[in-house]
Amino acid sequence: MLSYQHEYHAGNHADILKHICLCLILENLTKKEKPFTVIDTHAGAGRFDLNDERLLKTGEAHEGIEKLFTACNSKTDALPHGLQRARECMRFDGLSANDRSAYLRHMEAVRTQRSLLETSRFDGYQVGRAEGLAEGIAQGREAQHLEDMLQMAAKLKQAGMDTQSIMKITNLTEAQIASVQ
Repeated sequence: MLSYQHEYHAGNHADILKHICLCLILENLTKKEKPFTVIDTHAGAGRFDLNDERLLKTGEAHEGIEKLFTACNSKTDALPHGLQRARECMRFDGLSANDRSAYLRHMEAVRTQRSLLETSRFDGYQVGRAEGLAEGIAQGREAQHLEDMLQMAAKLKQAGMDTQSIMKITNLTEAQIASVQ
């Protein structure tokens, strides 16, 4: 199975389209009076270095985010609404002190949430792995014990011991004892 690694594709044209659509959806949701919560269950890292060798290897960021940066830094106001909005959003220094503070609090909350999710995921993985390992060891021991008892029953049977006595010694069923040679 091929695995998708966003480090190779971050900032490509599809990524940009997704984020522009997401921004427009969120912008429209904020027009409502009622609060809402957004949980991104498939979020990757919050930032990607555009000079990372993995991104440079595919060159996809050049066709996506770098073109967007170029468009957003141009002097033209004839940009489509989504790009115009992206240009405004990317100008952190143009935010008011309150908006900048809110943005920084939000980003810190996102980092904290991501850290908690990653820690929980890792802890869950570790617990599941330990439980699975313990269960596997227990099943292996149980299977080995059964095999040992079957071998003992076979030897006792060959020595002429009766089935009832073998059952008492090995805790095997009559059917299990009957199955051994």
